[in-house]
Order: sequence, then C-alpha cells, then structure tokens
Amino acid sequence: FLVCLIFCLVGYTASNPAKLLDVNAALLSICFMLFLGFTDDVLDWPWRYKLILPTVSSLPLLCSYSGSTSVVIPVPLRSLLWHKGSFTWLGDLANFLVIIDANSDGAVVETGILYMLYMSMLAVFCTNAINIYAGINGLEA
Repeated sequence: FLVCLIFCLVGYTASNPAKLLDVNAALLSICFMLFLGFTDDVLDWPWRYKLILPTVSSLPLLCSYSGSTSVVIPVPLRSLLWHKGSFTWLGDLANFLVIIDANSDGAVVETGILYMLYMSMLAVFCTNAINIYAGINGLEA
C-alpha cells in the first residue's frame, strides 16, 4: 500500500508541481496525527497534550492554505446582518470582528484570520471526536 501511495504521489506531483506544497503539508499533518494516536495509546497522554498536539499538527495545512476565507451567509440568516440597505445591530457588532461585504447586501463575510483559527479548532475537535468514538464503540479494545 505504501509503495503504491508513494508512486501515486510522485506521479501526481510530477504532473502538478504547484500542488507539491499542498500534498506535503497534508502528508505531514496526517503522519503527525497518526503518530499522536499511536503515542496516545502507548503512553496514555494527559488531556492537555491532546489539545496542544493536534493544534500543532494542523499548522502545516493552515500555513499552506492559499484559498479564500470568505463565507457565504445562508439566505434565511442574511436579514440578521443586513436589512433595508444598512447593517442591523448584529451586523454592526459582527463588522468589528469580520468584514461584511456591503455590496453583496451582507451575503459574503470575509473572516480572515478567524477562519484559520476555526479550522485549527476543527482539527482538534475531529481528532478528539474520533478518539472518543473509537473508545466508546469498542474499536480500541
């Protein structure tokens, strides 16, 4: 399996050299998460390490991300931010933290660094949720 994976990655990055950074960042994050899971089972890490180490392992993905950090607000919720051509009180409050696009009538919110913080917290949540689910489900017995 690993030999096949290596050949597939070499072939993919040879045809798409611009994606080499993304592939390496993803592999580094996955390997670090696997290492964390293995050492957690063997060394029985305390909970504080289970919060710090996934955050560190998500850094390669966050550093290599070069896409948009805009979020499209669902239609039923747009009236909470924008009403009759101006911001609502909640829109004014949200505009201190993020940039709400007034040209799109509050439909697009540029989250910036908060998006990266959210993605980092999502990585911590996913690793811990999988670990808890495996323990409850009996997969680690």
